[in-house]
Amino acid sequence: MSRATRFRLVCNSLALLMLVVGLRQLVDPVLAFADPLLATAQLNCSPCAYEIDPVRLLDRPLHKQAWQIEGIEQRIAERLQEPHVRWLVFGSEALRSVPLFLLFLGLAAGIRSFAATGFSRTSMKWFRLSAVAALVWAAAGPVSRSMRASAFDVVITGTEKFRFPVDFYSLIQGILIAGAALVALWAIEEAMTIEGIEEDYV
Repeated sequence: MSRATRFRLVCNSLALLMLVVGLRQLVDPVLAFADPLLATAQLNCSPCAYEIDPVRLLDRPLHKQAWQIEGIEQRIAERLQEPHVRWLVFGSEALRSVPLFLLFLGLAAGIRSFAATGFSRTSMKWFRLSAVAALVWAAAGPVSRSMRASAFDVVITGTEKFRFPVDFYSLIQGILIAGAALVALWAIEEAMTIEGIEEDYV
């Protein structure tokens, strides 16, 4: 097997894996739309079986506090009877998952294109899509958490109020990583133009 063949095999395998991971990101919004409780299923052993855990619908920092509240699962189930709550759960999952799907889709398509033709107009557009999706995903995180908080904080606090939870370290880190990827892509595009790899490249 030649080096070029091995290279294409590795790239295509990686692209396929990323596509599968990307498609997995769409499962949670679909489950949340069908029934928010389905999105909380997790595999517990032994014996191994999927179990529903409504507490997982809450904002993660509230999990420990929620498990100490008697009847919390019933409260969450009652809260889910409110139509707007189900839409908030779906919106929260979609806002988190769709950018990740686009990120992995762009990487998969970009790597496959790169394996076939090297850096080109097509591969760079796919990689740019991934970088922009990563930026959107980082910025959407606090909004997604806020929607979930608006849906379920009341089961713990007893009052409905707006909360906008932001992990500034994670937010800035995500934005910087996505920004660095965009700058790297622009640098490659500039180098391609200078070297005349593709004269009409934009």
